[in-house]
Formats: sequence, C-alpha cells, structure tokens
Amino acid sequence: MTKHASFGDMVNYSHTLSATMAEQKMKCIICGWIYDPAVGIPGKGVKPGAPFEELPADFRCPKCGAARKWFQPVT
Repeated sequence: MTKHASFGDMVNYSHTLSATMAEQKMKCIICGWIYDPAVGIPGKGVKPGAPFEELPADFRCPKCGAARKWFQPVT
C-alpha cells in the first residue's frame, strides 16, 4: 500500500526547501564571484542571511557589474 504525504510532511518539506534556498550560494558566470548568503555583502548594505532571491532587482555583481541573470547556483 502506498503511503501518502501528510500535511505535516509537506510543511516540513516546504520549510527544508526554503532553508535550502536561503543558504544557496550563487556564482557570477562572467567573473566567478560568489554570493554567499551567510556572509551577505559587507559595505553594500546586504546583511548576512539575505537569500539571493531577496536582493534588489537591479543587483549587479560587485566585481564585474554583471546583471542577476548571469548568476547560477553553486553545485
């Protein structure tokens, strides 16, 4: 018999997924600079703990100026 996920399982999965996204490092594929949410961007007003998805829409790589679209998750 197949066990179906309970509501609690779904909530736990959602929480885990959110935590994973919040911790995801992102790499600029133009210059190789890595955004680490655990560190933030000191001096640019981005506090530690800010996920990449919450950075401003006009965020640019601090090293080369590349737009957000040039960032990929670090695997």
